[in-house]
Amino acid sequence: MTSAVKMLKWVASSLAVAGIVTYAGDYLVAARRMSGPQAANELGSVSIEPTYVIPHKDGRAEIIVGDTIVQPCIHSLFPHFGYTPCWYLNRRQAKPTVMSKWGAAPRLRSAFLAFPSAKAFIGAKRRKQILRCAQDDIFG
Repeated sequence: MTSAVKMLKWVASSLAVAGIVTYAGDYLVAARRMSGPQAANELGSVSIEPTYVIPHKDGRAEIIVGDTIVQPCIHSLFPHFGYTPCWYLNRRQAKPTVMSKWGAAPRLRSAFLAFPSAKAFIGAKRRKQILRCAQDDIFG
């Protein structure tokens, strides 16, 4: 074998071992915190306000804001014990779900940046978050 192949195998195996050790360490820390007297501090909750963007043929989009959902989460790096990490839920809550005639489309490539009806339903800060996420989704 050449030295490049050996180096590539060494790097790949090192990354795999580092990932396994990180996950195991995170699990042990989470399990220890969950078994302690303050186990409730390890669990958190994130309020998620689902937002659906429905594009129309004329280039406009309709925004529908759903009811607030409180989802439990765990304060850790990886998901454990059936709970999603809180950092992941906080990061994902600002992203709208773009709907199409085929269901939820995670990445829509048409430009619909005019939200005329959004002002009546949601506040300015939330509207800016939705627009920013839609622009990121459209323009990459």
